[in-house]
Amino acid sequence: GIVVVNAVTGATGPTGPTGPTGETGATGPTGPEAITAFGGLLATSSQTIDLTQNASPYTIELGTTLPGENVSYTTPNAITVAEAGTYEITYNADVSTTDASGSITLAVNDNNQAITGTSRTATIGTDTPLNYNGTVIAELGANGVVDILLTTSVQTNSLTVNNGRLTVVKVG
Repeated sequence: GIVVVNAVTGATGPTGPTGPTGETGATGPTGPEAITAFGGLLATSSQTIDLTQNASPYTIELGTTLPGENVSYTTPNAITVAEAGTYEITYNADVSTTDASGSITLAVNDNNQAITGTSRTATIGTDTPLNYNGTVIAELGANGVVDILLTTSVQTNSLTVNNGRLTVVKVG
């Protein structure tokens, strides 16, 4: 007959040599496009607009430049984009007055034309601040000059602008 013996497994032997390298696999999909253009401006202090001395529209003062690539800041308070493309534009300005009332309109402009989706008109009254902020995706042409303009029906006294900020990032 058959004899069954309980066998014990022996020690594992040494690893053998590495085999030959296989064929190269297919190329993977192209990764996302790198950001090639970006920049920004901000205001580090309040801006007072004397409405009795100046004519509307007023450029929001944004005197501090942020790091940038393929942009320039040669036009005061504006960002000039060197490359045409699709940009994400983020903006902010807080406007208030203690002694005037009327309507004001703020808009982000590209070469003096309001960018769709950025224009906001509001009635402003005594101590009523207007927080103007948002983000928009827009097509900008090469050498487009981007800034924030304020127009108003108020022609007496003054407005104060705080927390001005404008940034652009090319996304396509």
